[in-house]
Amino acid sequence: MSTPKMMDVSGEVRGDEVKGDESSMDVGLDDSVYATITVVCNDGRRFEVRRSYLSLSVLVTKALCEDPCVLELPLPGVRGEVFEKILEYLNHHEGKFPRRIDHPAPSDKMCENVEDKWDATWVDSLWSHSRRLLVDVMEGSNFMDVSVLTELCACKIATRLKGIPVEHLRSRIDLNGRDDDDCGKSVTKDVKSV
Repeated sequence: MSTPKMMDVSGEVRGDEVKGDESSMDVGLDDSVYATITVVCNDGRRFEVRRSYLSLSVLVTKALCEDPCVLELPLPGVRGEVFEKILEYLNHHEGKFPRRIDHPAPSDKMCENVEDKWDATWVDSLWSHSRRLLVDVMEGSNFMDVSVLTELCACKIATRLKGIPVEHLRSRIDLNGRDDDDCGKSVTKDVKSV
């Protein structure tokens, strides 16, 4: 029997073993023995999170299934400020998957695209507060493979881009040395498909 350890998201054990109850080998995302896990972000910020709430993340679920007794889980691809927002979403949904958003989004109003009105209010607020943070949350949720949150953020961005001429988008987007024609086609395709 092994004891709880700190594991990185690649599944490799790090650091010294932590003493713990050896009778709890198959808890994974179950709250019965280890109700919480400490998530450590790449900036060192630490968050106590209910294991069951993390079930929306494929990355975390896989890591906890490989070693269910892990007490700390580093997320090297997510800053603390970003995880704090992701955690708001996870806490609201309590480990239950919301209904997926239809593609393409039927409306430019988020409240008409989601079943849970809290999601619409939350993502609209995030957009109003900081568009950069919204993109960071989308990237962080993509890193954690929280597909429903990634799609919610992408839908919000897409609803704001609908109807904007590609030329206007092209002038506002940093193409980072990409061929304008290829990027323009990609932006057009992405705006139409969401």
